Amino acid sequence: FYAERILRLREWDGLDAKPGPAWHGTTAHTILQRWHEARQRDPAAAIGPIMAAVLDEENTHPLLRALWEPRLSAALEWVAAEVGASDREVIAVEAKGDMRVEGVRVHGRADRLDRTPGGGIAIVDYKVGAPPTPR
Repeated sequence: FYAERILRLREWDGLDAKPGPAWHGTTAHTILQRWHEARQRDPAAAIGPIMAAVLDEENTHPLLRALWEPRLSAALEWVAAEVGASDREVIAVEAKGDMRVEGVRVHGRADRLDRTPGGGIAIVDYKVGAPPTPR
């Protein structure tokens, strides 16, 4: 009770557990990061081959891949289309930040930072799962 409710610790998944939301999120973020990096070298870089390479590297189970890859592909192609049609410039991917405000350390990592047409900075946070609840 103490570990779960007070310390908010959760039991780790077993080695043979099916991939869950954390795996989905990590995989999608890896694909997007590599795609943005590839676009710095070649603005026309396609996201599909990068997705296939990441899933190959992770040795994704064939059944999981068959079920998840079409949905992941559709979502990633949507992101690629949105980025391509945007008037923003992607300036950083997986960018870490750290600062102190009145003695309190504030730190984090942004999935993506974009420069807006007006010269401002927009923070983009990719979400793979369900949107947060109102609570």
